[in-house]
Amino acid sequence: MLFSLIYMSKACGPMDHGALHQLLETARAYNHDHGITGMLLYNKMGQATDDAGRFIQVLEGVRPEVLTLFEKIKTDDRHLKVKLLYQTEIRERSFRDWSMGFAALTEETAAGFPGYFELNDDFLLEKPKEQFDMAMIFLRSFYQLSGR
Repeated sequence: MLFSLIYMSKACGPMDHGALHQLLETARAYNHDHGITGMLLYNKMGQATDDAGRFIQVLEGVRPEVLTLFEKIKTDDRHLKVKLLYQTEIRERSFRDWSMGFAALTEETAAGFPGYFELNDDFLLEKPKEQFDMAMIFLRSFYQLSGR
């Protein structure tokens, strides 16, 4: 049985294109070697100018591999306030073709995707199952509309 989790975190500092590219390349190599798929979204949508932005990520794979990676993420100095939104066993992967899909979104581009929601502290007030459903609808729509 496969396993999936979704988490959200704040970036500890501004993430420019180079920093995001380096993060993505490292993630893809690790995930490929450990059978993990998923998607990472980074945004500054609706954030104050002094806020470095937020990440939301879904990870899929064998439970021990996914949980080991999540423990690494929680201690990664690029992340602050890592919040596990939901975890569950799954029958199949939603992002099977992506060792790690990625997008840095603006509010304008994100608002065009089905399931759009603001990735802010208000989102954390939702019940865990609703957080999962909202996040997965948005992430899957991005994945499908990206030609995968």
